[in-house]
Amino acid sequence: MTMDMSKIKISVREFSQPQQRRGHIDMFSGYAKQLQTGTEIHSIVQARSIKKNPNYHKEQPLELTTTHDEVEFVISGRCDGIIFNDDEIIIEEIKSTSNIQKLTATLSEIEDHPYLLQAQTYAFMYFKANDLLPKVQLKLVSTIGLKESIYEVPFNLEEYQKWFNTRLSILKNQVKGHKQLKQRRKNLSKELSFPFENPRSSQLDLVNLIDSWLEKPTSGLIQAPTGLGKTVGVMYPTLKNSLANGAQLIYVTPKNSQHVLARETVEKFQEHDHPVRSITINAKSKACMLEEPLCSPDHCPYAKNYYDKVSEHKLKDKMKSYPTLDLEVFKNLAEEYEVCPFELSLEAASDVEVVICDYNYIFSPRISFTDLYLDESGESLGANLVIDEAHNLPARACDYFSPELYTHFIEALFDQIEVVPTDLQKKWRDIISDALTCIKNQDPGNQEPRSLISLDADDFLIIDTRISSFTMQ
Repeated sequence: MTMDMSKIKISVREFSQPQQRRGHIDMFSGYAKQLQTGTEIHSIVQARSIKKNPNYHKEQPLELTTTHDEVEFVISGRCDGIIFNDDEIIIEEIKSTSNIQKLTATLSEIEDHPYLLQAQTYAFMYFKANDLLPKVQLKLVSTIGLKESIYEVPFNLEEYQKWFNTRLSILKNQVKGHKQLKQRRKNLSKELSFPFENPRSSQLDLVNLIDSWLEKPTSGLIQAPTGLGKTVGVMYPTLKNSLANGAQLIYVTPKNSQHVLARETVEKFQEHDHPVRSITINAKSKACMLEEPLCSPDHCPYAKNYYDKVSEHKLKDKMKSYPTLDLEVFKNLAEEYEVCPFELSLEAASDVEVVICDYNYIFSPRISFTDLYLDESGESLGANLVIDEAHNLPARACDYFSPELYTHFIEALFDQIEVVPTDLQKKWRDIISDALTCIKNQDPGNQEPRSLISLDADDFLIIDTRISSFTMQ
């Protein structure tokens, strides 16, 4: 969302949220970001729809500009599909799921589900632009076999208009709060001083060098010996500049030990009466209260009714009282209120001045939290990024973009079939066999140690979604 107090630009997806989140942490909540596999399924389904019906038009851009309480709102997005039949117009949004039946039940129970609101918002935008009320539907697509089911979305224009106006008022208040936070950070920047009375000359040189980079602005690479005091020497100028922009400093490291050092450096500022708040985001597996992170209300009490508990106990406000948010704080809150500590850390990340996390949360194509430093249009929010121990980044990047598959690891799963519930063993055995067949079908058969091959992504996508669905079962 791009915003000031006179004009707010927001995507349909971000706009189409309930006034208060409720329910569980699960794949049916509608709050999670769309994964790459979901995007690929969208493309497959859209191609099918075009082939079946020439009146189907995919990725239709829609935009609505409206003024509410002296603030101009610009809402925009691309509708998955619009069907221009002779007798009716149909707005269609595509949603992929491992369990169509369960998603259908969830949509029937929650009238302000994000999926429903998103489709209704597109319908309202189309109506405003064309003075023609369309029908609204969701096309639910199974990630297992890509079967489709149509869910008809109720759309009462008068009721939606009331919700729409309320949503605009909520957004205006959010922008007001965001503006106050930015101003607080700018004021803090003016007061921020180096947290040691007698900095070393090498630290002052480092601060001056980085200041010169930030004036342009430009990226820079620093190589310095251990013991120089480079953590605070780097953090001070980059933090001061971020705060001057009303933004955050994002400090990424490859190891937990560097997380601790960064957090302790922020605490030095706090000791000098600078109210700089920090958060350390740990891996989900480390934060999880259970032995294994299975994010489903059927398996995890911390996922069950998570959003209701966060709202009921006003946990977002409670977290604002902590100058330092780390794993210990989140786990204590998790025990007291039975909520997921990892999700809590994500809820709190936008309110602090320094975000400390692993490389993965910025660079991994699968889990990157780009909303920490980019708005939805891809524009910078003004945050500075510090990459600690950057010589580790190339190897990590190679891991991100160099997937590997070894058949002997998959074959070994046959020997562990007894740990799978009896009624699911045949299904798991079939998935393993199909996965092996999928890999072996790529063999070029030339006996060369290395060969360039052309993969059929659809085959791998289907196997991958079957495995994901099975693990949730």
